[in-house]
This record gives sequence, C-alpha cells and structure tokens, in this order.
Amino acid sequence: MERIRQTILFISFVGLTTTCPAQKHTPVITSRKVGDITIKIPQPHRTLSVVAGKDHDSMKNFVPSVNRLVAGYLRPADLKRLRTSDESMTLSHYAMVQIPRRVEKLEISRAQFKQIAALTKKQFSNTMSRSAKSAEDELNERLKQLDVDEKISLGRPVPIGVFFDKTDAYGFGLVMAVGVAGDTDRVAMGSAMIRVKNKLTVYYLYRLYENADTIKTLSKELEAWSDAVQKANR
Repeated sequence: MERIRQTILFISFVGLTTTCPAQKHTPVITSRKVGDITIKIPQPHRTLSVVAGKDHDSMKNFVPSVNRLVAGYLRPADLKRLRTSDESMTLSHYAMVQIPRRVEKLEISRAQFKQIAALTKKQFSNTMSRSAKSAEDELNERLKQLDVDEKISLGRPVPIGVFFDKTDAYGFGLVMAVGVAGDTDRVAMGSAMIRVKNKLTVYYLYRLYENADTIKTLSKELEAWSDAVQKANR
C-alpha cells in the first residue's frame, strides 16, 4: 500500500474523455492495453478525437515520467497543428488518460481505491504545489531536447473542489496559470481517478478558464466521462 501512496503523491497536474449529457451522438470507444488487461475508453467529448501513432507520441511530451500515456484526445484543428509541427502550446480543450507506471501491473481492490481517494483528498493542495514545480522543470527539459526555445511556467494550482466521489471513481478540479513565451492563460483541469477492471487509471480533461461556467461545464463533462468509462468496462 505504501508504494501506491507514493505513486499517487506524484500524479502531476500536467500530463503536460466524457460524454456530456447534452450530446446526442454515439461516442467512439477506443481499446487500450493496461497491464495485462484491455480497457475501453469512450470518447471524452464530441469535439475531441483520439490520436495515435506519431501524434500520440508527441503528446507524451506533456506527460510526467512517473505516468504512462494511455490515450490522448485533441480537437481536429489542434491535431492538424500537431502534425505540422506547430510549436504553439496553447490548447483550449483536450484530454488524456494516464496510468501511474508503478501500479500498472498491480490489482487495486475497492478498499485500496477508497484509501487512495481519501489520501489524495487530504494531501491535495500541498502535493499539487510540489508536483507543479516538478512538472514545469521536466517539461522545459523535454522542450529543450526538442530544440523548442519557448519555456513553460506553471503557477500555483488552485483547487476548485471535489466534482464527485463515487464507488470506484473520484473526481476533482483545479485552475492553474500557464505561461508560454510571455503570454499567460488560466487552464482549468478536471481529474478523475477510476478503478477499471481492478486497475487504477487517471483521466484528465482540460479547458481554458473563462469564467465560473467553465468549471460547471468541466465538472459535468468529467463526471459523464467517468460514468461512461465504467459502463463501457462492465
């Protein structure tokens, strides 16, 4: 259990999907290997498309080394920019599914998941502050290796509360200032830890923060995505 605790403390803000109730389309479901099992991941939002191959590899630059990227989702316009090597880092809406490397091969019981969620809730604020600095350093080092001149700066994460706390699923949110080449935007992130087929998986949904409605939308989308993931894997 101590290994699980240590892993959760390092889940970073920056990796650096969800079917909204209002959607009337059938979400695309992608299958991905996690440890020794295969899980199904529904499309997080009708405007986001799953990326794979070279595009998927590029998104790995936004994932902390302690995690493994399972799936990434972008808007078609942003996907086009990625394929043309556009170095702009501003993304208004995207999503990722990650798994902590140290627990990928472990089976997580329902009781253990509850302990992990409780620990995350208790240590959330301090942990995210430390993780943000670590993520900033790691991301800038990766950009340097890719010969990208721009540096990323991450502000202190501001928790915006628990979105939902259910059996095998726990979701919360935060807002952080992200600076690129002198320009700063506020990004809202919803993160859901979901126990799927006895595996701990982590889902991230991002939107540029505009106002309080951004948080309401993010919360609804993340919860709907979480519910869809559990339903698809029953």
